[in-house]
Amino acid sequence: MIAARTEVSLQGSAARRTGRLIINADDWGCDRGATDRTLDCIMRGTVSSVSAMVFMADSERSAEVPCTRPRVQSAVRTPSQRER
Repeated sequence: MIAARTEVSLQGSAARRTGRLIINADDWGCDRGATDRTLDCIMRGTVSSVSAMVFMADSERSAEVPCTRPRVQSAVRTPSQRER
């Protein structure tokens, strides 16, 4: 999922637009490899946030990461029966 937000800065009489691209990575906690690769991207600044999965192979370990690495912003999603 990619979301874009545009901010407008007023400077004098001219408006200047600045943007920020938010890049969200899915499947945080799916398995150890996916979590580790996503964490590498977060630490490099190429991923902004994650969608965390519960009841998956690496869910417990990945849930602890934001406690020690505040740069990790996450939202939780429950996998469908097919994904389990």
